[in-house]
Amino acid sequence: AIKRLSTQWVLAAQNIDQKLEMRKRQRKKMLVHLGFLTEEAGDVFSPIVSKGGPLGELVQWADILATLYVLGHSLKISSTLRELQSFLGVPPGRGSCPLSGPLTFDLIYTDYHGLQQMKQHMGLSFKKYKCRIRVIDTFGTEPAYNFDDYANLRGYRTNWGHWNLNPKQYMTMFPHSPDNSFMGFVAEILNDTEKEAIQSSKISNMAVVYGKDPNMWKGKAKYLEVISRYMEIHG
Repeated sequence: AIKRLSTQWVLAAQNIDQKLEMRKRQRKKMLVHLGFLTEEAGDVFSPIVSKGGPLGELVQWADILATLYVLGHSLKISSTLRELQSFLGVPPGRGSCPLSGPLTFDLIYTDYHGLQQMKQHMGLSFKKYKCRIRVIDTFGTEPAYNFDDYANLRGYRTNWGHWNLNPKQYMTMFPHSPDNSFMGFVAEILNDTEKEAIQSSKISNMAVVYGKDPNMWKGKAKYLEVISRYMEIHG
Protein backbone atom coordinates (compact mmCIF):
# COMPACT_ATOMS: atom_id res chain seq x y z
CA ALA A 1 0.00 0.00 0.00
CA ILE A 2 2.87 2.40 0.76
CA LYS A 3 4.46 1.78 -2.64
CA ARG A 4 1.10 2.17 -4.38
CA LEU A 5 0.49 5.49 -2.63
CA SER A 6 4.07 6.71 -2.89
CA THR A 7 3.09 9.70 -5.05
CA GLN A 8 0.51 10.80 -2.48
CA TRP A 9 3.07 10.43 0.31
CA VAL A 10 5.47 12.74 -1.54
CA LEU A 11 2.73 15.31 -2.18
CA ALA A 12 1.67 15.19 1.47
CA ALA A 13 5.25 15.84 2.58
CA GLN A 14 5.52 18.78 0.20
CA ASN A 15 2.24 20.23 1.48
CA ILE A 16 3.46 20.00 5.09
CA ASP A 17 6.71 21.75 4.13
CA GLN A 18 4.71 24.58 2.57
CA LYS A 19 2.43 24.94 5.60
CA LEU A 20 5.34 24.92 8.03
CA GLU A 21 7.67 26.99 5.87
CA MET A 22 8.10 29.71 8.49
CA ARG A 23 8.42 27.32 11.42
CA LYS A 24 11.54 25.59 12.61
CA ARG A 25 11.15 21.84 13.01
CA GLN A 26 13.61 19.79 14.97
CA ARG A 27 14.74 16.48 13.50
CA LYS A 28 14.08 14.04 16.31
CA LYS A 29 15.65 10.67 16.97
CA MET A 30 12.92 8.02 16.95
CA LEU A 31 12.91 4.37 17.92
CA VAL A 32 10.06 2.16 16.74
CA HIS A 33 10.05 -1.16 18.56
CA LEU A 34 7.59 -3.73 17.19
CA GLY A 35 7.27 -5.81 20.32
CA PHE A 36 4.49 -7.99 18.93
CA LEU A 37 6.86 -9.32 16.26
CA THR A 38 9.56 -10.43 18.68
CA GLU A 39 10.17 -14.10 19.30
CA GLU A 40 9.74 -13.53 23.05
CA ALA A 41 6.20 -12.22 22.49
CA GLY A 42 5.36 -15.33 20.46
CA ASP A 43 4.98 -13.41 17.16
CA VAL A 44 1.27 -14.18 17.15
CA PHE A 45 0.57 -11.80 14.25
CA SER A 46 2.61 -13.16 11.33
CA PRO A 47 1.06 -16.67 11.13
CA ILE A 48 -2.52 -15.35 11.01
CA VAL A 49 -2.11 -12.37 8.69
CA SER A 50 -3.37 -14.39 5.70
CA LYS A 51 -6.24 -15.85 7.76
CA GLY A 52 -8.12 -12.69 8.67
CA GLY A 53 -5.62 -11.62 11.29
CA PRO A 54 -5.01 -8.11 12.62
CA LEU A 55 -4.31 -6.43 9.29
CA GLY A 56 -5.59 -3.09 10.58
CA GLU A 57 -2.89 -2.93 13.24
CA LEU A 58 -0.18 -3.87 10.74
CA VAL A 59 -1.39 -1.21 8.31
CA GLN A 60 -1.29 1.40 11.07
CA TRP A 61 2.29 0.46 11.99
CA ALA A 62 3.30 0.74 8.33
CA ASP A 63 1.68 4.19 8.16
CA ILE A 64 3.48 5.31 11.33
CA LEU A 65 6.85 4.21 9.95
CA ALA A 66 6.21 5.91 6.62
CA THR A 67 5.02 9.11 8.30
CA LEU A 68 8.04 9.41 10.58
CA TYR A 69 10.33 8.81 7.61
CA VAL A 70 8.58 11.30 5.34
CA LEU A 71 8.65 13.93 8.09
CA GLY A 72 12.42 13.62 8.05
CA HIS A 73 13.07 12.19 11.50
CA SER A 74 16.01 9.93 12.26
CA LEU A 75 14.46 6.48 12.51
CA LYS A 76 15.60 3.20 14.07
CA ILE A 77 13.41 0.08 13.90
CA SER A 78 13.69 -3.00 16.08
CA SER A 79 11.69 -6.22 15.93
CA THR A 80 13.93 -8.41 18.08
CA LEU A 81 14.93 -8.17 21.71
CA ARG A 82 18.60 -8.10 20.79
CA GLU A 83 18.08 -5.06 18.54
CA LEU A 84 16.12 -3.31 21.28
CA GLN A 85 18.86 -3.92 23.84
CA SER A 86 21.49 -2.67 21.43
CA PHE A 87 19.61 0.53 20.55
CA LEU A 88 18.80 1.32 24.19
CA GLY A 89 22.28 0.58 25.49
CA VAL A 90 21.15 -2.14 27.87
CA PRO A 91 24.08 -3.46 29.96
CA PRO A 92 24.89 -7.19 29.82
CA GLY A 93 22.86 -9.49 32.02
CA ARG A 94 19.31 -9.19 33.17
CA GLY A 95 18.51 -7.23 36.28
CA SER A 96 17.66 -3.80 37.62
CA CYS A 97 20.79 -2.09 36.31
CA PRO A 98 20.08 1.23 34.58
CA LEU A 99 21.15 1.93 31.00
CA SER A 100 24.86 2.27 30.41
CA GLY A 101 24.37 5.87 29.21
CA PRO A 102 21.70 8.53 28.55
CA LEU A 103 18.82 7.47 26.31
CA THR A 104 19.64 8.73 22.82
CA PHE A 105 16.06 8.74 21.51
CA ASP A 106 13.62 11.63 21.82
CA LEU A 107 10.60 9.34 21.42
CA ILE A 108 9.95 5.61 21.39
CA TYR A 109 6.88 4.13 19.67
CA THR A 110 5.97 0.62 20.76
CA ASP A 111 3.13 -1.68 21.82
CA TYR A 112 2.30 -3.40 25.10
CA HIS A 113 4.71 -6.26 24.42
CA GLY A 114 7.48 -3.75 23.80
CA LEU A 115 6.51 -1.80 26.91
CA GLN A 116 6.89 -4.92 29.04
CA GLN A 117 10.21 -5.75 27.40
CA MET A 118 11.58 -2.26 28.03
CA LYS A 119 10.54 -2.34 31.67
CA GLN A 120 12.23 -5.71 32.05
CA HIS A 121 15.53 -4.72 30.45
CA MET A 122 15.91 -0.99 31.16
CA GLY A 123 15.94 -1.51 34.92
CA LEU A 124 15.77 1.70 36.93
CA SER A 125 16.02 3.76 33.73
CA PHE A 126 12.50 2.74 32.67
CA LYS A 127 10.89 5.03 35.25
CA LYS A 128 13.21 7.88 34.29
CA TYR A 129 12.51 7.68 30.56
CA LYS A 130 8.96 6.32 30.32
CA CYS A 131 7.66 9.82 29.54
CA ARG A 132 9.30 9.42 26.10
CA ILE A 133 7.31 6.29 25.26
CA ARG A 134 4.23 6.33 23.04
CA VAL A 135 2.09 3.17 23.09
CA ILE A 136 0.18 2.24 19.94
CA ASP A 137 -3.06 1.05 21.52
CA THR A 138 -5.83 0.20 19.05
CA PHE A 139 -8.81 0.79 21.33
CA GLY A 140 -7.14 3.00 23.93
CA THR A 141 -6.76 2.75 27.70
CA GLU A 142 -9.00 4.73 30.02
CA PRO A 143 -7.44 6.36 33.11
CA ALA A 144 -9.31 3.96 35.42
CA TYR A 145 -7.34 1.06 33.92
CA ASN A 146 -4.09 2.98 33.54
CA PHE A 147 -3.46 4.08 37.13
CA ASP A 148 -2.36 1.05 39.08
CA ASP A 149 -3.58 1.98 42.58
CA TYR A 150 -7.02 2.99 41.37
CA ALA A 151 -7.34 -0.08 39.11
CA ASN A 152 -6.51 -2.40 42.00
CA LEU A 153 -8.87 -0.60 44.36
CA ARG A 154 -11.80 -0.69 41.92
CA GLY A 155 -11.17 -4.10 40.39
CA TYR A 156 -10.10 -2.72 37.00
CA ARG A 157 -6.67 -4.40 36.96
CA THR A 158 -5.93 -6.02 33.57
CA ASN A 159 -2.88 -7.49 31.87
CA TRP A 160 -2.69 -4.45 29.58
CA GLY A 161 -3.38 -1.62 32.00
CA HIS A 162 -1.71 -0.38 35.23
CA TRP A 163 1.27 1.35 33.56
CA ASN A 164 0.76 4.72 35.25
CA LEU A 165 1.54 6.62 32.06
CA ASN A 166 0.05 9.95 31.07
CA PRO A 167 -3.17 8.82 29.29
CA LYS A 168 -2.13 10.95 26.30
CA GLN A 169 0.79 8.55 25.76
CA TYR A 170 -1.68 5.93 24.50
CA MET A 171 -2.23 6.44 20.77
CA THR A 172 -5.37 4.95 19.27
CA MET A 173 -6.46 3.82 15.82
CA PHE A 174 -9.82 5.58 16.16
CA PRO A 175 -10.71 8.60 18.37
CA HIS A 176 -12.37 6.49 21.06
CA SER A 177 -11.63 8.73 24.02
CA PRO A 178 -10.42 12.30 24.62
CA ASP A 179 -8.23 10.86 27.40
CA ASN A 180 -5.91 9.25 24.83
CA SER A 181 -4.19 10.62 21.72
CA PHE A 182 -5.62 9.89 18.28
CA MET A 183 -2.93 8.46 16.00
CA GLY A 184 -5.20 7.19 13.24
CA PHE A 185 -4.04 5.79 9.93
CA VAL A 186 -3.60 6.97 6.36
CA ALA A 187 -6.70 7.33 4.18
CA GLU A 188 -6.25 7.29 0.43
CA ILE A 189 -7.20 10.41 -1.52
CA LEU A 190 -9.36 9.36 -4.47
CA ASN A 191 -9.57 11.12 -7.79
CA ASP A 192 -12.93 12.03 -9.36
CA THR A 193 -13.08 8.87 -11.50
CA GLU A 194 -12.51 6.64 -8.48
CA LYS A 195 -15.12 8.54 -6.47
CA GLU A 196 -17.70 8.10 -9.24
CA ALA A 197 -16.96 4.38 -9.48
CA ILE A 198 -17.56 3.95 -5.75
CA GLN A 199 -20.75 5.98 -5.78
CA SER A 200 -22.15 4.01 -8.73
CA SER A 201 -21.72 0.67 -6.93
CA LYS A 202 -22.62 1.93 -3.47
CA ILE A 203 -25.17 -0.09 -1.53
CA SER A 204 -27.73 1.90 0.43
CA ASN A 205 -28.02 -0.48 3.37
CA MET A 206 -24.75 -2.09 4.36
CA ALA A 207 -23.33 -3.16 7.71
CA VAL A 208 -19.72 -3.92 8.60
CA VAL A 209 -18.97 -6.32 11.44
CA TYR A 210 -15.49 -6.23 12.95
CA GLY A 211 -13.88 -9.39 14.28
CA LYS A 212 -10.37 -10.78 13.84
CA ASP A 213 -11.38 -14.41 14.22
CA PRO A 214 -14.57 -16.46 13.61
CA ASN A 215 -14.52 -17.48 17.27
CA MET A 216 -15.42 -13.91 18.16
CA TRP A 217 -18.82 -14.48 16.56
CA LYS A 218 -19.49 -17.82 18.21
CA GLY A 219 -23.05 -17.86 19.56
CA LYS A 220 -23.91 -14.64 17.71
CA ALA A 221 -25.59 -16.23 14.68
CA LYS A 222 -29.05 -14.94 15.59
CA TYR A 223 -27.69 -11.45 16.14
CA LEU A 224 -26.11 -11.42 12.68
CA GLU A 225 -29.23 -12.98 11.17
CA VAL A 226 -31.39 -10.09 12.39
CA ILE A 227 -28.97 -7.54 10.90
CA SER A 228 -28.90 -9.44 7.60
CA ARG A 229 -32.64 -9.04 7.21
CA TYR A 230 -32.22 -5.32 6.80
CA MET A 231 -28.66 -4.86 5.59
CA GLU A 232 -26.00 -6.54 3.49
CA ILE A 233 -23.27 -7.66 5.91
CA HIS A 234 -19.56 -7.34 5.22
CA GLY A 235 -16.73 -8.49 7.47
